Amino acid sequence: MSKMRLYRTVRHLRWEQVLGRFLFVGRRKLRQCFRKAWPTAIPAKGVQQPYPCSLNFGPKREGHHFSFLNIDHEFQGAVDWNEKKHGRLWTYNLNYFEFLNPVDVTREDGLAWIHEYIQAMARGEIHDGWEPYPISLRLVFWIRFVLHHQIEDPIIDASLKAQFKALRSQLEFHLMGNHLLENGLACLFASVYFRDQKVFFGMAQLVQRELDEQILSDGAHFELSPMYHQIILYRSLDVLQLLRYSDWELTRALAASLTQKVEGMLSWLKMMSYNDEDFPMFNDASIGVAPSTGSLLKYAQFLSLEPKDVPLGASGYRRLELGRWLLFADVGAIGPDYIPGHAHADTLGFELALDGKRVLIDPGVSTYEKNSRRELERSTPLHNSVSINHCDSSEVWGGGSGLGLVQDARLIRKGSVLCQHIMMDMPQWAWRMLVLLSWVWTPCRFTMYSEVVKGSKVRLIFILIR
Repeated sequence: MSKMRLYRTVRHLRWEQVLGRFLFVGRRKLRQCFRKAWPTAIPAKGVQQPYPCSLNFGPKREGHHFSFLNIDHEFQGAVDWNEKKHGRLWTYNLNYFEFLNPVDVTREDGLAWIHEYIQAMARGEIHDGWEPYPISLRLVFWIRFVLHHQIEDPIIDASLKAQFKALRSQLEFHLMGNHLLENGLACLFASVYFRDQKVFFGMAQLVQRELDEQILSDGAHFELSPMYHQIILYRSLDVLQLLRYSDWELTRALAASLTQKVEGMLSWLKMMSYNDEDFPMFNDASIGVAPSTGSLLKYAQFLSLEPKDVPLGASGYRRLELGRWLLFADVGAIGPDYIPGHAHADTLGFELALDGKRVLIDPGVSTYEKNSRRELERSTPLHNSVSINHCDSSEVWGGGSGLGLVQDARLIRKGSVLCQHIMMDMPQWAWRMLVLLSWVWTPCRFTMYSEVVKGSKVRLIFILIR
């Protein structure tokens, strides 16, 4: 990486991220130096309470055959929880235990899987599973299963308490964004289960602060991926159900505050969906990784929640129904400048559907591995957007990206013509340009005109005829 690219990357980081990185790495090195493993059991007793609803959602599993990220793997004999053949993210998914769906998995089968994992922990065989993000998800899925089936097991409670302590010791302030929010929501879940008042108040403050920053005024999650929005909404609904059914008085105020955020998120998701199953694949997004829009709306309905009537705005996305055509356009920034890891170089990108069928689509994401496919999927030429001199609208490399800044955006509709005027700053190329997009539609034809003003003019025309 060049010095200038490094500078353009790190100058946006917050001091909490820099300090968090030093602490996160330093603590890990110390544990390795002194060969200090995480405790695998801390005696404790969880408090049972009703947990009646759970979505019938989770990755495919039959026996020891698992399917994550469209990659199947069958273990011969015992499960290797550190399986590396399919990449680290696949291993993470294995350790999430999202397949432990209370609706789909019997009490006996779920207990067998949990105890198998606890035994592997005791033997020191779990590695990536001690990372904070996998712990965050596993805590929620285990406690949810235990509550749904009214399980009282001191061995499971002792393991949950140990994982709870390990998570609190390595909150992901160095990453922030959805990772830190997941950490906080999981700690909230566990603190209610164990009635830990001190941790509950601390995590309630963390979660409220992160929600205030990460959920924009139109209800969008600020990393601007519809898929991650669904994931955060799913987790928030799980936490909200726990808070509402708890007889612990401390949960009331937080439940009311979280309800407001969740209703805004429901509104944004409904506006940004074609139907109950499909959504535009902006940024890192893929179908099937998170519960569908329809299932999340039903889950919310069970909790007596309704989407607020909030128009799209702060997220930079726009939904336009033009007769038989439905257009989703991205006219905003790529996301928060200090955490653009899930962003694509897709500024001014759009998706288009005709009579309910998607015609021009965004590719979304198929891998998080640092390879050429990952770079291609995040590049401007693989999106319905404007590419100038074969350059990306934002710098994209490795697992992260740089910035293309949208300084001003105006969307004007006149009859069958939709004009978009955008001023963009491209600091990596020392460019400032005015981009003019015009969409003209008739019942059978959709035409896009693209014009870039910077000394000379470039004009691109895309025509779709039915």
